Amino acid sequence: MQLCVNSPLGYYARQIFGELIGSWIVHELEMTSWQGRWQLVELGPGSGELIIDVLTVLGSVEVYLVESSERLMERQTQILNSRFGGDLVRIRWYDSLDDVPQGFSVFVANEFLDALPLHLFVRDEANPKKWCEQYVTLDRTDEQRLCFMLSAGENIHTKAWIPQRIREDESRTKWEFCPQAHYIVRQMVERQTLLRNKFPIDITADVDFGELSMALRDECLVFGPVEQREFLGSIGLHHRLNYLLNKSKTKEERVGLLEACRMLIADDQMGSRFKALGLFPNALADFLQARGGAPDGFARSGGNCENVSDGPTER
Repeated sequence: MQLCVNSPLGYYARQIFGELIGSWIVHELEMTSWQGRWQLVELGPGSGELIIDVLTVLGSVEVYLVESSERLMERQTQILNSRFGGDLVRIRWYDSLDDVPQGFSVFVANEFLDALPLHLFVRDEANPKKWCEQYVTLDRTDEQRLCFMLSAGENIHTKAWIPQRIREDESRTKWEFCPQAHYIVRQMVERQTLLRNKFPIDITADVDFGELSMALRDECLVFGPVEQREFLGSIGLHHRLNYLLNKSKTKEERVGLLEACRMLIADDQMGSRFKALGLFPNALADFLQARGGAPDGFARSGGNCENVSDGPTER
């Protein structure tokens, strides 16, 4: 959503996006027939604006924000305090997912995994069967500048992280791997496995969804990735837009909402560039099968990596 935040239309686009995510969470929880307490966990809440729009729909719920930056935590506190009038009792901050209390949870991560450091590998042109790792280092001719360099052949990272399918695909000359993204996603999967919880997880990030999906296909139900326009359209974008248009009081507000909608779903904007990936616990397999085999927003994508791309996607 960085594109939205920096745009003059950011307010309208963020509002529509956040409220749709909130509505999707409510719907998926209702479909599980869960009646007990639950908690919302957002990874990397950034400015805190997305969680405000989500909470506009959800109402009263325990919220845990995972944020390691004290500066961002202060900013989030300010914006949440201004929105909720100082009532932040239900919102707590943690600097690690490890510290978040166990419980029936819904995870949201938007523009989070893409901020994690990654490793870049390059196929050796002289010996295509070998791979090198690309580093950032000081320029030997000017120590005030940074430059790229390649490892002298294979190293421990190339041998440990590059899968055989990538090595055998000679069309792949570069490959990225983010170990922290894999670790964090596995943390979420392990939390649901340990508790045998039945809760939905939505993860969207500028990472290689195909690689994450293949790594998790035996541990949870995987849906997507699907294009953002398909996901938002399937979960009620146009209904929400019409509702907001009817509530708008000026022509400028209506024009802003329409342009924001276009930004979210148009091919030349965010519609096809941005993707959504859904991970659900295996315990929900029967529920999803009774609904046609997939959660809302992912009906055409199949489950457990049936239609997973190997390439990186945004969000």
